[in-house]
Amino acid sequence: MPSEENKTKIALCDLGRSFRGGQRQTLNLARTLQYNGHEVLVICHRNGELLKHCELNGIDVIASKYSILSLLLEGHRIYRELKKIEAQIFHASDSHSHSLGLIVKRFNPSLKMVVTVRTAFDKSTSVSKRLKYNSPRVNAYVAISKAVFDVLLKKGIAPSKIKVIPSSVDYAVFNPGDRVESKVFRIGTAGALEKDKGVDLILLALAKINSELGDYVFKVAGEGPYRESLGLQAGKLGLSDKVRFLGFVNDMPDFYSNLDLFILASKSEGLGSSLLEAGACGAVIAGAEIPGIQEIITDNENGFLFERHELNRLSDIILNLSGDHELGNKIRKEFYNNLRKFDINNITGQYLNLYRKLLENN
Repeated sequence: MPSEENKTKIALCDLGRSFRGGQRQTLNLARTLQYNGHEVLVICHRNGELLKHCELNGIDVIASKYSILSLLLEGHRIYRELKKIEAQIFHASDSHSHSLGLIVKRFNPSLKMVVTVRTAFDKSTSVSKRLKYNSPRVNAYVAISKAVFDVLLKKGIAPSKIKVIPSSVDYAVFNPGDRVESKVFRIGTAGALEKDKGVDLILLALAKINSELGDYVFKVAGEGPYRESLGLQAGKLGLSDKVRFLGFVNDMPDFYSNLDLFILASKSEGLGSSLLEAGACGAVIAGAEIPGIQEIITDNENGFLFERHELNRLSDIILNLSGDHELGNKIRKEFYNNLRKFDINNITGQYLNLYRKLLENN
C-alpha cells in the first residue's frame, strides 16, 4: 500500500450509458487503483450501467446529470464535489467526459487532466473538435494503440503529449476457468450490432463452408440497430439453425470460455479488447487485418488475420481450425505467452507513472 504522501486521488470519468469495452476498462482501472490503496472516485451517467457495476464493487461514484445543454452547470457541480476530496487527477475516458473535464478544469486549473482515446478513426475534422483536442487544459492524452496515436497526431496534438498505454485484461475475471471442450465447434463474436462491425461478413464466410463444417454454432453477443437485418441475412443464407443471437450478455467470461474461435471483423478498432478477453478465456482469436487489431495478432502465430474483403481467407481459417485441434492448441499457447503486457496490474502501473509524472511537473 502507498504511504499517505504517495497516495493519489483520482477521479475517473466515463459517461457512456451502456457497459461495453470502454466502461469495462474504466471499471478495471478503478478497481485495481483502489485495491492498491489509492483514492478513486468514478463519475458516470446517472442512468448508465457503469454506475451499477461500481456500486457492486464498492467504488465511490458521482452520478452525473450530463447533457450538452447543462454542461457548464454540471461542470461546476462536479468541480465542487472533487474539491471536497481534493482530487488531483481528472481522467476522462470518452468524448462526453472529455468535454465535461474541460469545464471542470476551467474552475480548477491546478487539476491534472488525462484523456484516454479508444477509437482509431477521426469522425470529425471540424474546427470545434480540433480546438477541443488541442485545449491546453488537457495535460496528457493516452492512446490505446499506435493506430490511435496516429489519429491524435492528425488532430494536431504534439507527440510529447501522447502516451501509448494499451487496454488491459483482468486475469482474475477473464481466464479459461472450468472451460469445457465440446464436440460442437463453437464460433462467436461480440459487440454492438452496427454496420461496420462486420457480423454480416462472418455470416457470408460461414455460408461458403456450411456444408463442410459439420456440427457448429455461431453465437453473437450484443445488441444494436442491425439485429433484425442480420437475422434476415442468416435466414436467407440457410444459417438460421446455426446462429444464436444472444442480445446483451452480462457474463462475458462465460461467453468467451464456451467458444473455440472468436472473430472480430470490424472495419475499425482502437485496439480490440474483446480479442484480448476472448483469448485470455481460451478461445483462438481471428481479426480483420486493420490497424489496432494488428497490434494484438501476429498472423498464424498467436491468432489469425484476414482482409475484410477476402471472405475465402476467413472461411479457410474457420474450416482449418474446426478440424485441427493441434493447431488451435499451438495458437492458444503462443497467445498466452504474449499476454503479460496487457495484464491489468501492468497497465495500472503505467497509468500511475503517468499521473505521478504530471503531478511532479506542477
